[in-house]
Amino acid sequence: MDNKPTGKRLLFLDHYAALAAEGLAMRELALLKCRELGLPKLRCESDSAILIKAINLKSPLVGLYGILADIFSIATSFEFISITWISRERNRVADELAKNVLSSKLTNKAATNSV
Repeated sequence: MDNKPTGKRLLFLDHYAALAAEGLAMRELALLKCRELGLPKLRCESDSAILIKAINLKSPLVGLYGILADIFSIATSFEFISITWISRERNRVADELAKNVLSSKLTNKAATNSV
């Protein structure tokens, strides 16, 4: 039996990877960095409706439990925090920046591994 992902499975994996990337970006680039800078108030925006809903309802998502638990915990360090959904159109600049950073990191990692 061939265990290669096909059609719907690949779509699910792509969707999961994007959701995980959004969660990691929020945890690492927003919450942790802003806490490190000592900012008392924070407004986070994302075009991932599923992630925003899970965070605001404190609802676990399979496979993202650890990331979400970290977000819930870190969020308590702010005097005020707002986590809201915005349209993909309004989030275009952030998406492009994230893709460029990820692409750069993957390129650097591949170069390091080939040496």
